[in-house]
Amino acid sequence: MGEIDLKKLEVSIEYIKRMAEGKNPINNEALDEDSVLNNPNVIRCFYFIEDVLKQVKAAEGRISISKKKSSFPLEHLKNYSYQRDLSISHFMDQINEGLDEEKYKKLNYPKITSWLKAMGYLDVVEDIAYNEKKTIPTAKGREIGIYTEEREGAQGRKYLIVIYNRNAQQFIIDNMENILDGVVVSS
Repeated sequence: MGEIDLKKLEVSIEYIKRMAEGKNPINNEALDEDSVLNNPNVIRCFYFIEDVLKQVKAAEGRISISKKKSSFPLEHLKNYSYQRDLSISHFMDQINEGLDEEKYKKLNYPKITSWLKAMGYLDVVEDIAYNEKKTIPTAKGREIGIYTEEREGAQGRKYLIVIYNRNAQQFIIDNMENILDGVVVSS
């Protein structure tokens, strides 16, 4: 829906408010006691409508209808082609490229890495030097092409980043249905 005429909105709010108060919306005079507009259920309805209209007014007349997005379409993976070794977040960016985000949910890396951990390709270890947990590939993960690179961050602090080569990326693509369904299979 587009934008609403704010003047009409103001008048509508005023008329609804008058009816909620048991008054004629046009001349603001009290309605007869037996008027259907004095029914408590109708009055509650008018107050509800008034609240909704005030919210529309607060949004300056803009109405947006939030549509529920469908799950990531597996057929979108046909667009994938290896470009270079990537971190998981950059790999997800590449996979999501060109996806109709109004219609579909994007893939996110936590679902992928959780599945890889459950399958034994990644592990979480404690980095005692920095008192933090790090995700690293297991021997099984290295066999499919997951590896780490040391990088240098702010203030010269070194850290490891997990990288996925062509084989690891293809492995994820090939197993995407299981990943999305959360299916852990024994290998």
